[in-house]
Amino acid sequence: MKIAFFERIITPEVGVDLGGYGVGVTSVARHDDLYVSGVCLDDGNKRALLLSFDLLGLEGSTNRKIRQACADALGIGLDDVILSCTHTHNGPIVPCFPEIKPDMAYFDHLAELCAAEAKSFADDPEKFIEVRSFFYSIRCPENINRRVVSRANIATALPSAKYMMKDADGICDDELGMLIFYRENGRFWSPVYSILNYAAHPLTSHVPHGCLAGHSISADFPGALREFIKNNTGFHSMFVTGAAGDMFPREFEMGFESTRRMGEALGRAALIGIEDAMRNPELFELHSPVIKTLKKQCRVKTRKECKKSMIVCLEGKEEGFADLQFLAIGDVCFVGVPGELLAEGGLEIKWNSPFRKTFILFNSTGHFGYLPPANVHVSKGFEYDGCRLSSLSGFRLVKSAIHGLFELHDPGELFEEEDD
Repeated sequence: MKIAFFERIITPEVGVDLGGYGVGVTSVARHDDLYVSGVCLDDGNKRALLLSFDLLGLEGSTNRKIRQACADALGIGLDDVILSCTHTHNGPIVPCFPEIKPDMAYFDHLAELCAAEAKSFADDPEKFIEVRSFFYSIRCPENINRRVVSRANIATALPSAKYMMKDADGICDDELGMLIFYRENGRFWSPVYSILNYAAHPLTSHVPHGCLAGHSISADFPGALREFIKNNTGFHSMFVTGAAGDMFPREFEMGFESTRRMGEALGRAALIGIEDAMRNPELFELHSPVIKTLKKQCRVKTRKECKKSMIVCLEGKEEGFADLQFLAIGDVCFVGVPGELLAEGGLEIKWNSPFRKTFILFNSTGHFGYLPPANVHVSKGFEYDGCRLSSLSGFRLVKSAIHGLFELHDPGELFEEEDD
């Protein structure tokens, strides 16, 4: 396996409106920079490019434009480029909903920037490094389910009721997943790059109601995590958010000190993985991993009451298709989902996957808002209010993801059945 990677600053000018809390939240400061990270993987027969943006999300046409530009530059297929957004709320507003009008020149620049980096990989084979590939997984209880559901199956959101923190016992995915690449360094093998996956809204820093932290540009805890890894190891990391639709940091909306603490906590867990994986290759090494990619579509319907507030991806239609993308590196697979999948759906995909490890890519193939399981339409709450798809759509998406995983891993296990 060979890899090449890049990291570029994509911080907009101070004064840009910030996404995540509606419209009218204008930045007045920059706390830390936003980045796009990219890693190109080459198994000798196939290449794939994974991108991660410190952005709230990207709708379908912008997503496709960036991917197509990179695919053309690298000489690979459109479906061999997969992206994800960390979902920081302290980044610029993004083109996801009709009522929000961002500066599209910024996103055109992102496409040009990423395409230039991809072309540099195609033009200069020396940028690729021969590596050994390892996976790792460790529990890191830095997140919490923000939905507090009563015995009567009525939901309350923690951001509106922090006094209920002690009652927050919902399903939680606290897995810190890792892909770690090592290269030969004399008699030793040293880490050179890692991909880190964790399910939590990047919402430690944002203190609402006019506070400075809420009006500062920041990558939030993913930025603090990457900085911790760089400062302690000397190499770069990519962060990709997992199924975080209802996952919050335990110290959410508490300011930049909480951002630092969470980044360091995840970073210390990552350091355990970096050391443990290399010391136990019989358990964690991916031997001669093969790269595979796949795209599937899932039919979705909109909620009747959401017809006037349509998501951009469906262009005012009552039903349409959501994309899912899959990137397998040996026995590890990333599943890109089109919006904010809740932890329950992400865990269902993981539990039913035939791969050794499966990780979710948040806000990857578009932005369809919240993607909850059907019972959220019964218990209601914040995620229901922000869900623009019908109650069965979440199940269809999870089912399509599981079918895609089997199709990529072991097609012989598939059996015919109706999609619906």
